[in-house]
Amino acid sequence: MRRELHLIATTLLFLFALLPMSASAQRRQSDVDAQRQRVNSLGKELVESDKRVQAISKERSSASRRVQELNRQINLRSSYIAETEYELELVEEEILYLTHSIDSLEVAFEQSRSQYAEMVRQAYRMRRRNTYASYLFSSSSLEELSRRMADVERIAERYRDVAYLARQQRDELGLLREMLETRRYELDSIGVSLSNERRALQSDRNEANSTYVQLTERERAALDEQKATQRRYDEASAELERILAENTVGSSFSSNTRGLKLPIEGGKVRPLQANMIEISGRRGSAVRCVEAGTVGEITQSTGDLYIVKIAHGKDFFTIYTHVSQVCVKVGQRVEENEKIGTAGVFVDYDNSERSFIQFMVHNHRTGELEEVMKFFSKK
Repeated sequence: MRRELHLIATTLLFLFALLPMSASAQRRQSDVDAQRQRVNSLGKELVESDKRVQAISKERSSASRRVQELNRQINLRSSYIAETEYELELVEEEILYLTHSIDSLEVAFEQSRSQYAEMVRQAYRMRRRNTYASYLFSSSSLEELSRRMADVERIAERYRDVAYLARQQRDELGLLREMLETRRYELDSIGVSLSNERRALQSDRNEANSTYVQLTERERAALDEQKATQRRYDEASAELERILAENTVGSSFSSNTRGLKLPIEGGKVRPLQANMIEISGRRGSAVRCVEAGTVGEITQSTGDLYIVKIAHGKDFFTIYTHVSQVCVKVGQRVEENEKIGTAGVFVDYDNSERSFIQFMVHNHRTGELEEVMKFFSKK
């Protein structure tokens, strides 16, 4: 009896060990599906880009326009390849996980089958020897008979449990093997797609280089400046993303924040849109941070005027445009009401001057600008 209980307990432990695997498998599948959606989205953009390049070639447009579109397509194709490579990694990881799960489950299934076979043989031997009947009829009282009948029923129930477990493991094995076969097919398909896109990327680069040679010096200079500007923008955006991901300063800032002070003390507010306001003040007016945060990005707009973005926690950043004499730097922690620069000066057509900034609040989680004036209303 004790031996039977030990066998059953061991089998049930195998079953419980498989439960976290199932949850992990679901999470992995969700990651693969999400990545596949990103790849498919980029793939659609790439198809449209291919069409534009072909249309430009047929129209015999200027060489500079062809180079610009080819550069755009090269960047898009590079992103597509990077995302596809990540999808490939996810599928490879899932294949390893499924292989490990199948190996573990096969061991458990074989043990369950062996246990059940041993139970069946033991039950057959006991039946031939009338062991159960002897066990029951040797009872000295009705109470003992009732207890012994309950013991026999419990043993029969355990036999059924092990048989059910073996069937469950067999079905799970079949499902995992199907999933593994599907993932291996997907892996081959992704590999072929990557090879094709890498060849197409090299072809795009070759065409862009040959077309670039046809440009005039002036066109080359303009194109190089455009590429440099885009590179600086990409670097600044990447740095902003990093700062947002790590930032904890000002994490209490939310869509429900109220009672903020204007970034220009005593400034005059003029709504431009629901999500943008202009705040004017005297010449040289200090521009101050409305809430504690971390400087995420400083971008030159025109002349000595800059756009300053300050991260508040991981989900929000405030945007101050038309700022001059910026006195903070990227990555610097700033406190509420701390000076970040001065209001930029604009000379109108009649030589009159206006000193102002424009202010916005961006919700990084939703990717949208918030309605601004609510942040300055009373709590």
